Amino acid sequence: MKPSERNFTNSEACKILNLSQEYFSAIANSGLLGFYENDKIPAISVHHFGLYGTQWRPELGIRSAKSDMQNAQSGYVHELYPGTVTESRIMPQGSSAKQLENDVKWIAQFYIIPNRFYFADPYSLALNGPTSINLESRFEVSGTALQCFLCPDPWGKLAMVMVFGTDAPSSTMWETAFDVVIPVLDEISFKYDQPLPIAHSIIVGVPSGVVYTYQFALPNEVTISIGSEIDLKESFVETRDAKALYREAISSNNPFHKFLTFWKVYENVVALRTEWRQKHRKADNKKTKEIIPSGFSFKGYEGLSFDKVRQKMEKSKRHAIAHGGLKDSAPLTSSAFDKIQDVGTSVPVIQYMAKIILENFEATLRGIKH
Repeated sequence: MKPSERNFTNSEACKILNLSQEYFSAIANSGLLGFYENDKIPAISVHHFGLYGTQWRPELGIRSAKSDMQNAQSGYVHELYPGTVTESRIMPQGSSAKQLENDVKWIAQFYIIPNRFYFADPYSLALNGPTSINLESRFEVSGTALQCFLCPDPWGKLAMVMVFGTDAPSSTMWETAFDVVIPVLDEISFKYDQPLPIAHSIIVGVPSGVVYTYQFALPNEVTISIGSEIDLKESFVETRDAKALYREAISSNNPFHKFLTFWKVYENVVALRTEWRQKHRKADNKKTKEIIPSGFSFKGYEGLSFDKVRQKMEKSKRHAIAHGGLKDSAPLTSSAFDKIQDVGTSVPVIQYMAKIILENFEATLRGIKH
């Protein structure tokens, strides 16, 4: 199929792509055919979807998602603390929530290479070039619970995995989709020694075309300008390791790496503070109470002291992530969605603990310094 200069009507494009009307409505409404006027679908849009299952066209621009939860959770002390996993829902223009009730299936797409037109997470660490896996055309994977395709990009490299769901979109669709795709990527990665991170993913409701995304909440925007306080003379040698770990953790989009590295920040500062207390024989400065605040991001841990949280998480999460074989429990890995979600929802809690204990310890050191 080669693109031409002509436009296709909806019915012509539907026939060329060999899609049912409900699937065509979904890809048209979601933007999987790009932007176009009704009944005037550019041949290149049809060409791209036919070959790649999406559009790899930079001229389409960038679209970003903002979680509906941002406003729904107002009133909390911390609205969506950084590191919180959120689901966004992007409605097609001119549609209503009522139309979602008519959805009977879904399509999931897991991008290995970021595709900025399909709500890529701008803070996701991902491959910045094509993979090293050649793929001439769509490849159907055998042995999966749902129909699953490996999809190439225009350069003939593996770039996306697509899954077709057979039931209506629901709270379990992400789990179902992830649990189909993850073993596929794991097998390919192991067999060919190839890095295959998931840069971002979307699920499209059929036939509404509503797009769902699943990613970490974006950090708040800040401004560094003249007068901003960034003075390394005020930094402390004692906390250099902790800050290096903190930057490593906050820069990662892997929940397991993120959790374990924030844990190391907390662990490092606890050890430093214990040593400081023994040396100086005095109380340290706790400018912020070391208690988990109320908030959507901290559900299940609200009101607990940091040490209570440590005790609660140490065996079930820290050890389970850090070790591959435990006598009385299975390791926590990305092999299944429920494990990803379990660790992902714990990230903002340990991140908050790492941030506060490090700030408190630096406040103590600052008091001695001045």
